[in-house]
Amino acid sequence: MSPIRDLLDIDYVGRYKLIEQVGVGGFAVVYRAVDPYIGRELAVKVSSLEDVADDRSSQQSFLRKLFIEAEAAGKLLHPNIVTIFDVGIQEPYYYIAMEFMNGRNLKYHCHPEQKLSTADAIDTVIKVCHGLDYAHQRGVVHRDIKSTNIMLGNKGEIKIADFGLAYMDAVEESKLPFAGTPSYMAPEQLRRETPTVQSDLYSLGVVLYEILAMQKPFFSKKEKDLEHMIQEEEHVPIQKINAEIPESLSRVIDRALEKKPHDRYPDALSFARDLEAVLKDGGKTLAPDLVEKIKMLKPLSFFADFSDEEMSNILQIGTWMKYSAGEMIVAQTEQDVSFFVIISGGCEAQKERKRLGQMGRGQCFGEISFLLGSERTATVSARTECQLLKLNPKKIDILPLETQVKLYRSFAKNLAQHLLAADQRAVDY
Repeated sequence: MSPIRDLLDIDYVGRYKLIEQVGVGGFAVVYRAVDPYIGRELAVKVSSLEDVADDRSSQQSFLRKLFIEAEAAGKLLHPNIVTIFDVGIQEPYYYIAMEFMNGRNLKYHCHPEQKLSTADAIDTVIKVCHGLDYAHQRGVVHRDIKSTNIMLGNKGEIKIADFGLAYMDAVEESKLPFAGTPSYMAPEQLRRETPTVQSDLYSLGVVLYEILAMQKPFFSKKEKDLEHMIQEEEHVPIQKINAEIPESLSRVIDRALEKKPHDRYPDALSFARDLEAVLKDGGKTLAPDLVEKIKMLKPLSFFADFSDEEMSNILQIGTWMKYSAGEMIVAQTEQDVSFFVIISGGCEAQKERKRLGQMGRGQCFGEISFLLGSERTATVSARTECQLLKLNPKKIDILPLETQVKLYRSFAKNLAQHLLAADQRAVDY
């Protein structure tokens, strides 16, 4: 029996208890699992050398790929990258323990009935750009950006998965197997040249094209024909496939898909900035869903002094999240400096199981961690089904200065109200 099939019958790998199978790849099975030492839910990717090849040379190549993945991805700690926790060996298996993403990958939205709005597609790619920029600055090139490697969490998270093909500057190219997915690969990758930052940005351009046009810029059942098209032919302008795409967005995609690396974006942040400009310039005609969210913000006292354009900018750097009643939003002692604005529903704060109070629509929480950069001082859970806007201080810094001032003014007003309420509770007590 093939060892990869044997994986269906195991209950533990290393110290991790395997709960259920959630995915199968060419050389791996992915499980939802639990770390019994700390009670953390995670994903465990298990591989078998015997399922790769019988000869030692091919097995060693697989091992190199496995440990390069662990070395590269284990150094990347970013909200838009799936976190790697551990790597280990349990003969004849090799495994990687990583963050569990409760949701689906972006490929789900590459079908007409599940198509994202243009604004949501752009917002998704902007967040991927931020994750890639973080990795690139640390010498890591993903090498296999594609829609199935971009994970969408049920709470609005967007994360890059599978740095299994990552290339570290410090690792000799001869130690890496040729890898990637041809229809997403840059021309230089198909020529077996060393992948660079621009190779990842090309692949991300393919992803953006795919989720807007419902097809990739180049496709063929014959791999040789596909490679020729990618290297020699021009892609069909996306506006000819989707007439709703604005010219400004078409230009961004065209630049990302340039044949020569030096003609593409110099870095992921430049790519993101141009996409942000498209959102800003596109306004209401570009993002009907954005308009609906702005309508939900307008009645809130927190956003009373903001224009539609300012609220649009804030929505683009924030994360819109939904929680069910009773679901934990932040945990006491958790390391996170974001703060939250309650858009609808209500929340409740507790400290060491003692109830601190309730919060409702238009209020915000997380101020102490936001201001001091410290761990959470209380646990906050959804009292009812609710929607929240999560804002990170680093992303606030990219907003126009006037918008930042208004945001901090609303933030300070909300904090003052919290302090007054706390004083009143102390007097009543």
